[in-house]
Amino acid sequence: MKRKILFGNSVFLLLLFGTGGGAMWLLDQTSDAFIQSSVKFQDQSRAIQDLRFGTSSINTHYLPAMVVSDSELPPIPPREHFENSFASMMESLTLIRATADEPERQSLERLKSALDKYGQRYQELFAYQPEDFSARMQARNEIAHLTQQVSDLSLNEFLWLDERFGLRNEELRRETLQSNWLLGGLLVLGVIASTVFYFQANRVIIDPLLNLIASVKEIRRGNFELTLPVRNSTDEIAQLIPAFNEMASELRLMRRTNDEQLLRFDRQSRAILASFPHPIILLSKEGQIEKLNPSAEALFENLGTLGVLPRNISERIAHAVDHNEELLVERLDEALLLRINETEHFFLPRIFRLTESQQGLEGWALLLIDVTRLRFFDDLKSNLISTVSHEIKTPLTGIRMVLHLLLEKKIGDLNETQDEMLTSAQNDCERLLETLRNLLEMSRMDSGARSLTREEISPATLYESVLTTFTPQAAEREVTLQLELEDGVPDVLVDRIRIIEVLNNFVSNAIKHSPPGGTVTLTAKALGADDVRFGVYDEGAGVPEESRNRIFERFYRAPDQSQIEGIGLGLSIAREIVNAHEGRIGYRRTKDNRTLFFCNLPRV
Repeated sequence: MKRKILFGNSVFLLLLFGTGGGAMWLLDQTSDAFIQSSVKFQDQSRAIQDLRFGTSSINTHYLPAMVVSDSELPPIPPREHFENSFASMMESLTLIRATADEPERQSLERLKSALDKYGQRYQELFAYQPEDFSARMQARNEIAHLTQQVSDLSLNEFLWLDERFGLRNEELRRETLQSNWLLGGLLVLGVIASTVFYFQANRVIIDPLLNLIASVKEIRRGNFELTLPVRNSTDEIAQLIPAFNEMASELRLMRRTNDEQLLRFDRQSRAILASFPHPIILLSKEGQIEKLNPSAEALFENLGTLGVLPRNISERIAHAVDHNEELLVERLDEALLLRINETEHFFLPRIFRLTESQQGLEGWALLLIDVTRLRFFDDLKSNLISTVSHEIKTPLTGIRMVLHLLLEKKIGDLNETQDEMLTSAQNDCERLLETLRNLLEMSRMDSGARSLTREEISPATLYESVLTTFTPQAAEREVTLQLELEDGVPDVLVDRIRIIEVLNNFVSNAIKHSPPGGTVTLTAKALGADDVRFGVYDEGAGVPEESRNRIFERFYRAPDQSQIEGIGLGLSIAREIVNAHEGRIGYRRTKDNRTLFFCNLPRV
């Protein structure tokens, strides 16, 4: 194939260079011939004109002295003008004779003879200097005759030159026409060769490539049964055809294998969906229902809305599609209520993206987890905690009052042992009341009874209340409280009492876990355009590795914290309060080995 293309291109290039080179050579030859002919004609014409103008110049200078009366015969002018002009005329004649061909030289001999006679007569005039009028008139007439003879012969020579120049131009035109015919023939030959090469290339190269392209398109459409006929040739395309047929055979085998794998995968997927206990709904990219598993079909059938999502679910899906974000609900209080056969059922909706690594978003999947029993037990637990807390709080308040009266010694004096025992009992009673308050607060938040009273307040004001509360406790434990506020930190829009409760919890824990002589740093700074971050740093040992994922769970306490007071509700309550403000709570270990607990709250 390469040799064929090289041969075809070589022939075409040879014709191209041959035609171009021939055209340049013919043009150069014709141009040189025309230039030489033109130069020769111009030189000879100028020389002939010099002959005619030379006789006129001489006659004008000398003949006036020969046409006056007898009494006024002037002297004949000196011969210097004649000699200069006649010498120039002879040089022009010599130039004409030097460039003339043989037929032209015969005419030039006659012209030379006439010039010789013309010059000889002037020489005689200068030699004898005739004094009478008749002699001068005779000389004048002879000179005029010879001048006319020179002029006539010069004119004949000019006409003969003009004729010769015209004939030469005609000859050059014929040569140019022949050259054009030759170039035209070469061009026609080049066109014929190009046409032959084009059709040969079509037959040998283009047609097989077009067939190959059409076959590739067929394979792209899934027609793997296609094969190309093998050619009896050794070129590259002929070698490509068996490779193409082998590729098609491999694709047929791969397709059968893939079809089997897809069928097996489809059966497995159907089996997984069918065996999954929770309703699963597959949605398109636009949020339209495409497929349901049996649990979802049964749910929709019981709801009486087969093919149509309930409003509270469709709103969640629309939000996920519009914002292109997954919805992973985990809190039981965010479960969706659906009435099935006049019975309340609660489901946690979880919306996932279905993506393909190359094509991106393919659709959405909705998983509805039935948490009805969990919700029931959670409500039961909350009600139980609330009831028990209320029932215990009332007698405990009475006990607290009695202990207070005894310690105030309103009833009678106490000895030192009695005073210590009653003081210990009062402290235990206060801790128990604080625990009951936390349990009641948790119960109220779970039931949604706790509402927020938001107001604009500065971080400095919030921290002022916290410092007032904990400065004595910090001094007792030899811990320094330090306040660091960013310049220009904006106000926040929060429930003052609830956020102070969160900050109190942060500072209380920091003091408890700080070593004597340590420093607890309270900070506030703007975070982006929407939030303010409140942070409390302490120099304690930090959160143990095994407790980091559970630190905000209810009733969770780290294994090595048994000597520290509390039941593990403070951080859990703080998280609920921050979440109610649509904020964020968290902690991290800093590079300088300090522990930071923080919450991000909305700025004004």
